[in-house]
Amino acid sequence: MPDKTIEVVALNNIDAASYAKKHGMTAQNKDLRPAIAMRIQGGELGRCDYMPFKTEPYQQVFEYVFDDRDPAEDCPNMTETNGIKSIKQAGFIPFDKDLAAIILNDFRSGQKRNVQLVVVHCYQGRRRSPAVAMALNNAFKLGNSGMDPCKPCREYQGYNRFVYKTMMAVAQRMTARQE
Repeated sequence: MPDKTIEVVALNNIDAASYAKKHGMTAQNKDLRPAIAMRIQGGELGRCDYMPFKTEPYQQVFEYVFDDRDPAEDCPNMTETNGIKSIKQAGFIPFDKDLAAIILNDFRSGQKRNVQLVVVHCYQGRRRSPAVAMALNNAFKLGNSGMDPCKPCREYQGYNRFVYKTMMAVAQRMTARQE
């Protein structure tokens, strides 16, 4: 049965910094919805300047580091494994199955604490955070009943398909092991 009490939101760095304020999420607000933040930073040799991120309205802020790379886009004539190796050799930090499992387990820990809001953000909010948010939504069957399931795909057409695909594959393996 889908848990429809958790809202997963994908944002860019600027929106994430102001999201809590816009939605009355302050440490003093007694009606605060339990929330966690998942912050994705790039390892692209420090090329991205992130705004300071206030952690006070969130029960926990998880931080992950991986670059916005997709082996199918970056290395179209290579196998996925060789594409990932090539991305690493170029000095980038690729997304992988281990990181997908960490993100999925962090989300599960939020579920156990009755979190109602998960804010996922990366620098631009167009590729990595939508991929993670859509994968969490689909893997844990959150919402989307009565909604057009392709709406997020249309809103974030450029989402990182490799991140999404990897997270979904790991989520399916984790679910199969639990059954």
